[in-house]
Amino acid sequence: MQLNFLAKHSIKTRVTLSTMAIFLASLWSLSFYASVELKNDLQAGLSAQQFATVTLLSKQLDEQLSERHAWLQMVANDIDAKLLLDPPKLQSSLDHRALLPSKFNEGVLVLNSQGLVLADSASGPRRDGQTLLGLASVHTARNEGRSSIGQVSVAAGVGTPSLDMAAPLRDASGRVVGTVVGLTNLRKPNPLTTVTANRYGRTGGYLLVDPLQRRVIAATDTTRLMEQLPAVGLNPVLDRFLDGYQGSLVLTNPKGEEVLASDKRLASTGWILSAVLPTTEAFAPIQAMQQRMLLATLLLTLLAGGLTWWRVRHQLAPVFDTIRALGRHPPHKKTPISLPVNAPGEIGELIQAFNTLLATLAQRNQKLLAQQDMLSRTEALAHLGSWSWDVDTNTTTWSDELFQFFRLDPAMGAPTLRQLAGLFIPQDAKRLEEAVQRALHYAIPFELELHTLRRDGAQRYYLARGEVQRDAQLVVRRLMGSLQDVTEQRQIQETLQHSYGALQAVLQTTLDGFVRADKQGRLLQVNPAYCAMSGYSQDELLQMSILDLEVSERPEDIAARVLRLYQTGRDQFETRHRRKDGTLWDVEVSLTTHTDGGGDMFAFVRDITERKRAQLQLEMSASVFSHAQEGISITDVHGHILNVNDTFCQITGYSRAEVIGKHTRLLKSERQDSTFYQTMWKALLINGHWSGEIWNRRKNGEIYPELLTISAVRDERGVTRQYVALFSDISARKAIEDRVRQLAFFDALTELPNRRLLTDRLSQILLANKRSGHFGAVLFMDLDNFKPLNDTHGHAVGDLLLVEVARRLKASVREVDTVARLGGDEFVVLLSELDLTMETSQIQAMAIADKIRRSIAEVYRLTRNGHTGSASQAVEHHCTASMGVAVFDPSQTDQESILHHADEAMYRAKEAGRNQVVLYTTLPANT
Repeated sequence: MQLNFLAKHSIKTRVTLSTMAIFLASLWSLSFYASVELKNDLQAGLSAQQFATVTLLSKQLDEQLSERHAWLQMVANDIDAKLLLDPPKLQSSLDHRALLPSKFNEGVLVLNSQGLVLADSASGPRRDGQTLLGLASVHTARNEGRSSIGQVSVAAGVGTPSLDMAAPLRDASGRVVGTVVGLTNLRKPNPLTTVTANRYGRTGGYLLVDPLQRRVIAATDTTRLMEQLPAVGLNPVLDRFLDGYQGSLVLTNPKGEEVLASDKRLASTGWILSAVLPTTEAFAPIQAMQQRMLLATLLLTLLAGGLTWWRVRHQLAPVFDTIRALGRHPPHKKTPISLPVNAPGEIGELIQAFNTLLATLAQRNQKLLAQQDMLSRTEALAHLGSWSWDVDTNTTTWSDELFQFFRLDPAMGAPTLRQLAGLFIPQDAKRLEEAVQRALHYAIPFELELHTLRRDGAQRYYLARGEVQRDAQLVVRRLMGSLQDVTEQRQIQETLQHSYGALQAVLQTTLDGFVRADKQGRLLQVNPAYCAMSGYSQDELLQMSILDLEVSERPEDIAARVLRLYQTGRDQFETRHRRKDGTLWDVEVSLTTHTDGGGDMFAFVRDITERKRAQLQLEMSASVFSHAQEGISITDVHGHILNVNDTFCQITGYSRAEVIGKHTRLLKSERQDSTFYQTMWKALLINGHWSGEIWNRRKNGEIYPELLTISAVRDERGVTRQYVALFSDISARKAIEDRVRQLAFFDALTELPNRRLLTDRLSQILLANKRSGHFGAVLFMDLDNFKPLNDTHGHAVGDLLLVEVARRLKASVREVDTVARLGGDEFVVLLSELDLTMETSQIQAMAIADKIRRSIAEVYRLTRNGHTGSASQAVEHHCTASMGVAVFDPSQTDQESILHHADEAMYRAKEAGRNQVVLYTTLPANT
């Protein structure tokens, strides 16, 4: 009863399905809403609990910092101004405070008013004499007179983060006369690690952040210590915490991990203590609950869907049976199919109507198949295909032969009329479209020859015909036509025309001359190339014979050659012809003849005048190549040696057999870097030549300089085929240049830089110091008792002293420094790359100067034969030096002023009693 009811009222089936859809949508919406609400409630509870924990810990951390601050202030109260004046007693006082190391693991320091360390309780290296004015807490204590906790910083060169606290030291009048500083190394156990060393949950932890520096100063994860947080604007939730928000929020940390963070600001420092717990752990319970709800909802959905599917399938079973029956019936079966009527109601009526329609279609299909088979056989015999285009429906019908023409798959259906036009070349496609338009508008039949290129690469020609069909109102309803393959007939015609045209085109365009003559030698045909070569017009040549042009052979010799030609059928030789203007030209003649063609001779004539001239030039070039005074090598484009001359072998020491086929890198000296060779090859590729100086290596390993010129040899198309290199040995010239340079820039006696080179190097130091910010110095030195040595023992011994002084000066300074001799007994030392401050640079310069002074003052033993030693001929001499030191800052550029200051300081040293070092200042001062 229920089945009949559903069969009569199938619309209710759709209503049932719609109701099921609404039910499922409501179920999933309820599940989603409950999941979101549970997550929000759990997040609120976890946030409150986590914030309470971080509030308690921040209070404990505040108490520990305040306690250490109070200890530091108590130490400051116990130190008076008098104790500051007695550093040993002050150090003893600090050492007796046993609790200080436990409060400040880096020690407690006492600073004077200038910020210098007077006492240090640290167990490691002491900082006595260091300046700590850069600490923020020290600055507050000195300038504002109050205790404070500084910032976490990393000491330069140490890389260890530390926290500083400072309390002011006051005298009896209340004036700040010093500072007590407590330092805490954050890498060691400290008040901060008592909090951050603990984990929060299984994967969470704590962070202590300085919001002013946007830096992590303590963390459970020690790898995040001193981590720089993202800049403002990159993480808005993080920016909200750093701007002062206290509470809990979900954010993404710099590692890209989503976490639940609760922040509380410390009252004593303004730092932020944060408890961080990954959401994967924080929301794990709700995620498990959400998964269970999702599974339950999915099971309900599957159950409801399965029941609905089963019910609908039962109702539509007759339709499915009908579809299977149609599927089992082969398309090519000619007998009509009868579908079983196995359902009452509207579905049964639909199946019955479908049976009637199938029977009618089967009858018509049989007639159509018989006619189509006859048409297909006729078209195949005539190489003719037909097509039809229904204008109203824009559908196209093709016969089977058309699909064969274009190698198309009939299963894909016939192309449209526009697609048919696209199968031909563009010119023919346009002609076909124009013909179709004329037929549609004016009912004009058309007949066109069309050219196509099939997918398999074959070219075909078709004769296309078409005409329209009209209805009773003369409206065009259909366009019908045919295509006939006429490729074979067209190819036969084109082959004949092409062969004749190609032959004439070759004869007219070839660069070689062509001549056709009969057996008597009379010219029957000439091409434009021979006319241009000979200077005669075509009409003039056709009035001449071969004997009129040939000048190298006698008539009887020509007759013998013609006889030999008819015997062998071909001949090739070189001779000379005479032009119209009387000049002679060398030619190469290739003759052929065919007895079945009337006995005519066919000759191709090539002008070889240039080839003869090139051969002569080549012989001359070979002579120059062999006898040239420069070394010559010829290489291929890859650098492999093809040929060399005798001079090449003399310069390099290699024989010709040793280098042929080898790469030019055989001569490479390694003195030039890869950039040099890249630049050279780039010039060769762009300009076709390169010239310059290069260092190469001989066979015996000796490195020598050469002047090298490389040129590319290119063919008529501009393609490089070879390279020619010419070079000469310039070792003698280089030796002369080096000697000239030595005399121009160096002192001949001591081989030290002279004044000119000194000025150049001082310019370089000034530019380098300006970039780096370093100070430099000039030491001006004059020997004190040099003249008596010359007067007593002669200038030869005096020169020995100057050479020894130069040796001691170079041994006393660094490699980056410069020692120069200005003349006589005056020397100058340039010091570069000193400290970044004037005060330290002066100390460094004075230390080097004093080292030089002591070295110069040591006793000299000079022998008359030019060597120092202890022989009986040795002269023992005591010599001292007076030196002036001028330190210059990075901004100075006046060389004369710097040298003048050093010279002035040297004279002050002379006036102070000699053997002195004086630093240039505005007031006289000496060391």
